Amino acid sequence: MDSQNMKKHIATYKMLQEIPALKMPCPRCGKQQMNADMVENALSRHEDIYICSECGREESAFDFVGQKKPLELWYAVRFLNGDVLPYERKTPENLKPYYKLSSSVTFKVLDEDIDDIMCTALEGGITYWCNRAEVVGDKYLGEYASEQISRGGELRLYDCESDAVYTLTLDKFLRGLATYVSGCYDIAVDSGRVDPGQIDAEGADCIIQYAIFDDVIYG
Repeated sequence: MDSQNMKKHIATYKMLQEIPALKMPCPRCGKQQMNADMVENALSRHEDIYICSECGREESAFDFVGQKKPLELWYAVRFLNGDVLPYERKTPENLKPYYKLSSSVTFKVLDEDIDDIMCTALEGGITYWCNRAEVVGDKYLGEYASEQISRGGELRLYDCESDAVYTLTLDKFLRGLATYVSGCYDIAVDSGRVDPGQIDAEGADCIIQYAIFDDVIYG
């Protein structure tokens, strides 16, 4: 996407941000930590839009070393470009944090659920079309590669039959999961929470394919 279109996405997101009922997350990081009164948030140093206080501090630190977050990585740009679904990370007191997703249904998924689904995918679900999964970055965020996505990391998936390499992120995974669950709600969700025990290798494969390709193209 070119710079002009990304700027247009920021301007559009700003208009959505000014509608209190929408409760739009921070346009820079995507976290639900914006104050309802826009002027109580931080004004971005680089774009004409308010961002959360945490991002305001990060921009200041980045400026100090002559860096800034690329616009294509901003949540607002990725969201309006259709790369991510709207979701909210909840951290209730004395309970495990979880993501609340809305597709044709609403459900929640814990970090450990993501780990379980990724383990099923990497240990058999996708191995007939993906011959290698490689952690992006200098170190594992968890003990295993299957624990990378739930912690905000990335995996490179290498195609068995070509030189293609696909990058799997948390945003893409959640989108793939929402697509899968919308068609398999009765078996994949129990009491409003995704049940990884009901997602077999074939199901995990579908989730990853939906995440990477927006469709099931293998199998």
